[in-house]
Amino acid sequence: MAPDTGKYNNNDPLYTIDSFNPLPAVPFHRKPVFWASASILIILTAVSIFIVNLLEEDPDINLIQRIAYAREEIRIYFYPETCLTEPEYSVTAVSDSGFCLEIYGVTRGYSYTSNYQYGLLRNIHREFSSDTMRFTFEFDTLTAEPEISFNLNPPELVINYHSGIGEKFIVVLDPGHGGDRPGAIGRGGTQEKHLVLETGQIIKSLLSENEEIMVIMTRNRDRGVSIAERIRLSRFWRPDLFISLHANSARNRTVNQTEIYYASQRGRETARLLQSRLNREVSFRPVKTRRRGFAVIRSSNAFYGAVLIEMLYLSNTNGERMLNDSNTLQRFAELISETIIDIKNR
Repeated sequence: MAPDTGKYNNNDPLYTIDSFNPLPAVPFHRKPVFWASASILIILTAVSIFIVNLLEEDPDINLIQRIAYAREEIRIYFYPETCLTEPEYSVTAVSDSGFCLEIYGVTRGYSYTSNYQYGLLRNIHREFSSDTMRFTFEFDTLTAEPEISFNLNPPELVINYHSGIGEKFIVVLDPGHGGDRPGAIGRGGTQEKHLVLETGQIIKSLLSENEEIMVIMTRNRDRGVSIAERIRLSRFWRPDLFISLHANSARNRTVNQTEIYYASQRGRETARLLQSRLNREVSFRPVKTRRRGFAVIRSSNAFYGAVLIEMLYLSNTNGERMLNDSNTLQRFAELISETIIDIKNR
């Protein structure tokens, strides 16, 4: 397991998951500097007038600007001009799957429900009534009552919740492609996106037997996920390992081998361990490791590095036949899972 130093801490990136727009937002466009500056000045002037009018109507209002989310932390930001002191709030209905937070003195708002896929947060129900904003946060699991504090500069409520994942060995599995991006396609019509998803699901199932390991998948069904979204999800979790799963293709249809790519020294070490393990299966040989700057592995902040595995070649007749065999995918998953456990136990 990764030591505490270098792993998750409160300085992890926060991602905006909910934005509120009672004030005009400043758009960003690639315009000439003069017009961009003029536009921003006009908008800021309008914002200032809007805020002054609001404060004249009610000097005690608290306008919520946005909500940001980290691995075990939620922050609710207020507009500084409208939140001069700590707002009144209370936490109710705490359970093992969520809690409610009521913030008083909020004079503007609306109700809706938002669904999220990051981390363990699943839904946010937002209800506005009179001068109270009520948030209901739903999680996969909570292990203790949330701790809430307030910072004035910038004005924000900081909610620290406990999900029990702090000590787990976290692996992000990234089945490539998906949705309208099939990836490589064999001469027999086999699509890469289905093979890698099935392999990822087998790996997750195998590792679920180990309570010390938590597996996050960038997709668990046939849907498109952008490179930026894969990177964002990986960096959100600050995992111990990041593994992207693929199947290759080449113009030379005689090529059929397993390849493991890395982009850092730690990734190289993980690639070598996977290479050693996968070489035990004669049909996967030769297993080669190479350094490449693929975005998903180059941008990863995984503690033990990130790798991209190309499981044989769909452009090769034998490679396609093998990857269509569920026993092959099962064997790939078993060897990858064994390597993950070895790395965790180092």
